[in-house]
Amino acid sequence: MVLLFIILTLFYSILIFFELKRFGTFFTPFNLFSFPYIVISVIFYLLNSLNLFFYQVDPNRFLLNYLYIAFFYIGSIFFLILKDVFSLKNTFNRYKIIEKGNRRNNIINNILAIVNIIFCMIIFFYILKSILYIKDTHYITRQTMQEELGYGFPGHLTIFLLYYTNFLMLSKKERIFSKMLLLLTLIFLLLKSTKYFLLIYIFSIYLSSCSNKFLKIRDLFLLFLFALISFVIIYFLYSFYLLGNDKGEISEFLKFIFYHLLLYMISPIYNSSLILDLNLFINDYNKIFSNIVNIKEFVLGNKNYVSGIVDIFIPFYKDYPGSSNVFGFIGDLLIKSNNYMFVFFITIITSLISYFIFFLANYINSTSIKAFNNINLSILLISFFSFWYGNLFFLEITFVFLVFSIFEITLKKYCKRCIKSENIDVS
Repeated sequence: MVLLFIILTLFYSILIFFELKRFGTFFTPFNLFSFPYIVISVIFYLLNSLNLFFYQVDPNRFLLNYLYIAFFYIGSIFFLILKDVFSLKNTFNRYKIIEKGNRRNNIINNILAIVNIIFCMIIFFYILKSILYIKDTHYITRQTMQEELGYGFPGHLTIFLLYYTNFLMLSKKERIFSKMLLLLTLIFLLLKSTKYFLLIYIFSIYLSSCSNKFLKIRDLFLLFLFALISFVIIYFLYSFYLLGNDKGEISEFLKFIFYHLLLYMISPIYNSSLILDLNLFINDYNKIFSNIVNIKEFVLGNKNYVSGIVDIFIPFYKDYPGSSNVFGFIGDLLIKSNNYMFVFFITIITSLISYFIFFLANYINSTSIKAFNNINLSILLISFFSFWYGNLFFLEITFVFLVFSIFEITLKKYCKRCIKSENIDVS
């Protein structure tokens, strides 16, 4: 079994290197999907073999799930065939349809400045509201802040701003208030305390910044440093809340943080390896695509909403309290479906869709598609923790992408007509 694990790990590493050489970037769907799995799997396999910290699991179960990473590469093969059939070359150019004409550029920048100021004021209102809430209650927890900022209008606003800020950086328009909006959105997400959404936002912002150099290296460094320090402060406050006031010793606190982070990191692989042995299957496909089911229920006027959360907590440590209900992309699909063929099918479909988006982003000169691709790549990066495509968030971000695509196409046609009319006037 050890030999098979080493062979699979080397094979995946070769595929990652091949992706890097073929596309000239590490940030491809397969690389971002597989890399967290591979790194954490190596740590998990080592600790499991040495019987350290957590209960031992059957390595055969782990390797069965580990094999599914290979199926995600099918999308890359399809992409390669498509590229050769159409003899396409990478564009990697940002959308430049409104670069000509200083007057039109100024008008667009002024409009964006007004829009950005409005959003800055809205976000600042919610940040101020959160600070006043903390001041009145004298404490902060992740649950209370999510109740304040995670539902209703603030929740939908967050999803819109995730896409809008990426779009702004890729279009390289109106820098001053765009950077202010970027920072306020980051503060808003930190207060909201949704770690997965925060990871998607930070990584997608990084990809968009690198694509178009909207932010300088110094700006990016300061932004990520601010995010890291803020996250650490909030995490420490949250940890103190969980630990309780009666265990305020620093050694106990540091021990808690270590075990909490190890549980958070290892549990998706650990839990998914125990599904078959413990017969944890839920057998509810509605939970996999709860976003579609809940939209249908809303349209029909029913209230039979389905939660995509798995309410099964598995004990993790041998000599320390801790359990987790996180199963990862593969485990999440398996525990809800009880069907390995279904997991195989959804993995391939997700790979094909992701590479199709990647294909469009690299071969079509469209800012809206590039922004959507960067967000999707960020989702793949954290798919190690769950199957996010069944979340309502993904449908909402797809809807925002479609709206921006229509806006971009309309603007493109308008600018072409303006340029054509100017050329006729000059001649």
